[in-house]
Amino acid sequence: VTDHTGSFVKYREPYDELVGAYANVVRSREAFVGDFAAFAQAYVQATGVDALAIAFGTVHGVYKAKPKLNFDIIRRVREATGGLPLVMHGGSGLSEEDYRTAVKYGIRKINYYTYQALAGGRGIYNAVAEYPQGLYFHDAAMAAMAAMKADVEGILRIFGGEG
Repeated sequence: VTDHTGSFVKYREPYDELVGAYANVVRSREAFVGDFAAFAQAYVQATGVDALAIAFGTVHGVYKAKPKLNFDIIRRVREATGGLPLVMHGGSGLSEEDYRTAVKYGIRKINYYTYQALAGGRGIYNAVAEYPQGLYFHDAAMAAMAAMKADVEGILRIFGGEG
């Protein structure tokens, strides 16, 4: 392990904070190919991280095509790392089934932003259309926040969280 993650883990100990890491695994817009579990196991043992972001086919941003997710990577890495919580980067835009399957195999944190931000943009767009004579900034901001809140509430329902 050549990064400085282990140093961060040691530094945070007195503060009882969690440290997560990419471990140089979110490499491209394609699913990581190959047996990553052994590398992940060694990385976790060497650094002591509390969570690990892994590449299994998700991407940051808007999907141009249906993603090809490799849930077996999640299962193998979770097994190899002793049940360590795994992180999904690029969590927007998946199907309800994909979210549930990823959680089933070991994803414990989902970074979700892109589609929430798009919902906010649509909220502003709709508010402008509703008030073509002009819109105050605070009204645009409120329209964006309401749309983003509705989007997040929908995602929370998928995971069983309400409110």
